[in-house]
Amino acid sequence: MKKCVKLYTDEVLYHYYEMLRTETDTEQLHLPHSDVFYVRENLRIKQGLPVGTYPYTLKQIEDAMLAEGWGVHESNETYEDFV
Repeated sequence: MKKCVKLYTDEVLYHYYEMLRTETDTEQLHLPHSDVFYVRENLRIKQGLPVGTYPYTLKQIEDAMLAEGWGVHESNETYEDFV
């Protein structure tokens, strides 16, 4: 079983493209869903923080969203089915 690589840094795209450039297998790669980025940005705006200053990490946001039930799809599959 291959190890899943989870990208939670603010440089997600950089690391993803670096994996492509070095021909690293991206099949087991986990990129946070776009909703995670949206929620994080919305929290930053609501808290009045400057651009690029985030109160929580991507992992913290995703974990909180999962704990609140985010990720249940119409087909009754859960987000964990895709991780």
